[in-house]
Amino acid sequence: MANNKDNSNNDMLQLLHHPPKSYYVSELRRHSHQGSVSKTPIIRLLDEYPLPKQPDGSVYTFAYGTAGFRYDHSLLPAVFIRMGIFAVLRSTFMKEQVGIMVTASHNKEVDNGIKMADPDGGMLASHWEPLAVKLINASSTQDFLRILESLYHECDLSSPFDDDETKSTNIHDGTTMVTTIHLGRDTRSHSEFLANLSIKAAVLMGATVYDHGLVSTPQLHYITMHSNPLRLPTLIPPSGGERGYYETMVGAYVALLQTSTYYHVDSSSKHIRYLYVDSACGVGADKVSNINNYLHYFRQEGRNNILNLPYFVALNKPGDGPLNDHCGAEYVQKNQLFPTLYSSSIDASTILALASLDGDADRIVFTYRRRLDDSRQVRLLDGDKIAVLVSSFIQEEIKALSVCITSASTLRCGVVQTAYANGASTFYLKVGRP
Repeated sequence: MANNKDNSNNDMLQLLHHPPKSYYVSELRRHSHQGSVSKTPIIRLLDEYPLPKQPDGSVYTFAYGTAGFRYDHSLLPAVFIRMGIFAVLRSTFMKEQVGIMVTASHNKEVDNGIKMADPDGGMLASHWEPLAVKLINASSTQDFLRILESLYHECDLSSPFDDDETKSTNIHDGTTMVTTIHLGRDTRSHSEFLANLSIKAAVLMGATVYDHGLVSTPQLHYITMHSNPLRLPTLIPPSGGERGYYETMVGAYVALLQTSTYYHVDSSSKHIRYLYVDSACGVGADKVSNINNYLHYFRQEGRNNILNLPYFVALNKPGDGPLNDHCGAEYVQKNQLFPTLYSSSIDASTILALASLDGDADRIVFTYRRRLDDSRQVRLLDGDKIAVLVSSFIQEEIKALSVCITSASTLRCGVVQTAYANGASTFYLKVGRP
C-alpha cells in the first residue's frame, strides 16, 4: 500500500465504517411491550417492591442530585422500578429517546445508583429533578399512581394506561408516542438485578428498552445523544451504539496525535510505548482494551503514517480486587498516591506514569513521578490541570492557523469550570502565568 496522505485517509475511513466484527463488544438486547398497557401488572410490581422502611417504621426519603439517586443497593429496588416508569414519562414528553445509567461511580461496591440522560446526552434537566423526587418518594402504590397520572396531565399527556384511554397520545396533536430508553450499567454484582427492574417497569409502561449491558457512563450518554440525531451539531454525523463510540473517539484520538511529529517515526523504529490505565477494578478495563483493539489497525506500518501509537495496558480489571478500593481516580486524587495495583503481573515500582479512571469510567486523572526511585508523593494531573493543558494546546493551534488563515484570529477558546475548581487554575486561564 502506498504510504501517502490520500491512501492514509482512505484507510482511516475504511476502518471507521467497517471495523472488524470481533471488536463489537456489547450484546445489545431489545425489550418491548406486547399488548395493552394495563395498571394491574404495574401495581403488582410496585406492591412487590415497596419503599424500604427505617428502623422507626418511617419510609426512607430519597434525594436526586448530580449523581442521581445513589444509596446502599439494598434500599434501591423500589427506586429503580419507579425511575423506569419516570423515564417513560420523560421520553414521552420529549418525543425523543432518553437514557438510564446504573452506577454508583467512585463509591464502594455496596452502593449503587440510577441517573437519567436527557436526549441531548446531558444530565436530566434540573427542573425535572423535583418531579422525579416527588414520584419516587410516593408513600404507597396508589399514591404513586395518583402522582404519575397528575404528572402526565401537567405535561398535556393523556393517561398512559389503556384501562383509562385507548392509547397514550399527545393531547395537542393526537399522535401516538413512541417511548424509547437506552440503559447501561457498571460491573457491580447487583447492577444487573436492579437494571432489570427498571427495564421491566418501563416495558410494562409500553416503552421499548435497549439494554446495552456493561458500558461506561460516557458511553451511555454518547449512545443517548446519537440516538437523537437532530440533537447533534451539524458537523457531527450520527454514529450510534458502543461501536460508534469507539469509531468516533479512536478516530479523533489518532487525528489529534497526527498534529505531533513525535508519532511520525521511521519504520525501522522498534520503540514501543505503553500507557498504563488503573481501571478501579471497574467497567473501564474492558473499554480500554477495546480502544486498544481499534488502535491496532492504526499501528500497522504505513497506515496514516502513524507508527508510534501507544499500547494501553488496562490494570485493576473487574475481579482483580475490590471496586474503587485504594485505586481509581477518587482515591488517587484525594491521597495523591499511586493506586494499589491488584493485577499480579505488574509491579507499581516499575511504572513512571499512569492514568486512573473511576468505577464507571467517567472521570480521569493522571499521576507520574520523575524517577522510579522517587519516594515522594506522586505528581497529579487532575481536571483543572488537564483543562489548562488542553486549552493551551488549542490556543497554540489557533495561533498557528492564524498565520495561514487571517480570520482564524477571531476564534476564541472557552473553558467551563465548576464552583469546585482550583482557584489558581482559574487565575491562570484568565491572565496566564503569574
